[in-house]
Amino acid sequence: METFKIYTSYYAGKKIGLPVSISRGIPRYFQGKSYQELAPYSYMLKIPLNEYKVKFQEILSKLDPHEVVQHLKGLAEQEGQNAVSLLCYEKPSDYCHRQDVAAWLRKAGYEVEEVADVIGPTPTEKKKEAKKSQGSLFD
Repeated sequence: METFKIYTSYYAGKKIGLPVSISRGIPRYFQGKSYQELAPYSYMLKIPLNEYKVKFQEILSKLDPHEVVQHLKGLAEQEGQNAVSLLCYEKPSDYCHRQDVAAWLRKAGYEVEEVADVIGPTPTEKKKEAKKSQGSLFD
C-alpha cells in the first residue's frame, strides 16, 4: 500500500481518503468515521480564543501523536484507503482547531496538508473569492 497521508478539511469542503470527524458535533449527513480524542470539549467553544487554544493544547499534550496516527491509519486501512481527511466545520480561511492538530502532528514529524491547498477550492469557494476580488461600485 502507498504511504499513509494526512489531510485536513471541513465538512462542506473537498476530501481526500477517508473522512474522519474531529469535532464534537457531527453533521447528520456525515458518513465517515469519528475520532473524538482530537475534538475540543463543547464548553471550550464558549471561552475566549486565547483560553481555548491553551485548553486545546492541554488535550493534545495528553495524547501520543504516533499512537494517534497509527489509529487513523488503521481506520483508513479498514476502508481500503491510504489517507485521511481530518474534518471540522470551519473553512480553511477561518481559525479551526484542526490547524492546531496539523501543527502538533507536523512537530512530531508527520506531513499534514489542507485539502484546498492540494486540489484547490470548491466551486462555491471560488465564486465567493471572485465576488470579493470584484469589489463594488460603491467602494
